[in-house]
Amino acid sequence: MRGGRLGSLLAVGSLGFAEALTGCGGDAFTSSEPVDGGAASAVSDANGPDVVRIDAAPPPVDAGAGWCATQTTTHTFCEDFLRGVPDKLVGITVGAMLVPDTTDFESAPQSMAAVTPSLPKKGDSATALATHDFSGSAGTQFALASYFKIASSCFPANGGFDPVSIAIVEFPEENYALAIDATPSGVELVEVTTGADGGVVDSPKLTMFNATNLLDSWQLWTLTIDGTLPKSVALTVGGATVIPARTALDAKSTLLLQHPTLLVGAAVKNDQGLSNGCRVNVDDILFDVKTLSAAGN
Repeated sequence: MRGGRLGSLLAVGSLGFAEALTGCGGDAFTSSEPVDGGAASAVSDANGPDVVRIDAAPPPVDAGAGWCATQTTTHTFCEDFLRGVPDKLVGITVGAMLVPDTTDFESAPQSMAAVTPSLPKKGDSATALATHDFSGSAGTQFALASYFKIASSCFPANGGFDPVSIAIVEFPEENYALAIDATPSGVELVEVTTGADGGVVDSPKLTMFNATNLLDSWQLWTLTIDGTLPKSVALTVGGATVIPARTALDAKSTLLLQHPTLLVGAAVKNDQGLSNGCRVNVDDILFDVKTLSAAGN
């Protein structure tokens, strides 16, 4: 375990997954930097600090049919943010924001930027996630293939850091969830048991994996989960193995993992007093739910 850093997954878990996925929200965080080509201007609020309004950006360029149109129709889900952010996903923002970024993307016309602010006090958290429910999709084999660009500015230069959860897969029927946390030196696989209300009910299990070249450039992250017995997980980033195939999961239930909920973006919890604000761009998401016999197709 990593001492007091129980993980940015708890930024979501402390809300209760079930509550978060049914529309829990909070005040949106606004940035002084235009995120998508718009102009920023200050607005005075007599009841609080100045808020920065981001004026509308010019319409994105015509991207034609979009990236998803080039993919096979056999995928369970595809999202390229062709028509907006979060488009076919549902946004969850608590003290943070999800915005279109028309200047930095893997495929035109835009990506989804998940932006969290500086968290001044220990225990503070911020959530900017987009989610999709796959409860209607049958199968025990799951694969997420998505492009992420994680800013190195998410982590202070002094060596200490709070991780950022960029992908979470929850299995409500099995009271289990796992998250992939990005760090300056690799990734952390965080596993939790959830209760009936979706909240975290015991100490998370943390497994650390060293990796390089994860920050400041677009990389294809491919997460695969085998929900049969024994349950296992694997992760590659840019073609390089980060979590070896067949790494065992700590899902204690003898039930198969089925009917997942996917969340992508950025969730941060200030455990070290070192959360200076984070930006994670996401684009070109594929998510597949398959039966065991079709898992390799």
